[in-house]
Amino acid sequence: MEQAAPELRLAQSGLPTPAVMTTLSGTIGDNGWYVSNVAVFVTAMPLWPQSPYYVASINWTIDGGAAQSAVVSPPLPQASTAFAISGDGSHTATVWGTDVSGNQGLAALVTAKIDTTPPALSIEPDGNEVTLVATDATSGVTLVVYTIDDGEEQLADPFESIALPGGQSTIV
Repeated sequence: MEQAAPELRLAQSGLPTPAVMTTLSGTIGDNGWYVSNVAVFVTAMPLWPQSPYYVASINWTIDGGAAQSAVVSPPLPQASTAFAISGDGSHTATVWGTDVSGNQGLAALVTAKIDTTPPALSIEPDGNEVTLVATDATSGVTLVVYTIDDGEEQLADPFESIALPGGQSTIV
């Protein structure tokens, strides 16, 4: 889970504007990539506990798209919402809170790398060798795990040639 630390920003009145804290939730794969859609949980609050400037909305954009808002009605001293990020690729969400006077807090940037498409594997035979060709257009392939004739699992690079024992073999 990733979190953005709240930052202090003063409104024209000299009082702090809402700060946001974010938490990401999803199924983590390798190298920081999610293998599922990602839920972004957001909490907004003024950093000054007695601030009369309650949270009126929590706002966000995804990849620079149109702003979306969760309106807090009635305004509260602390508010939470969640939204989803989906689609393969690296995504950036910009999240901020707005108080009842229309003051916008500093934006938090959240990055979610998503790859829900499994890698493709092809086997290219060449005599008593085969080449394992593994590809993944989004996050790449680190290694290939395979067995020959129900043997032990072995590791290979995505474009590695493997020698086969004589006769017919099964590769899994």
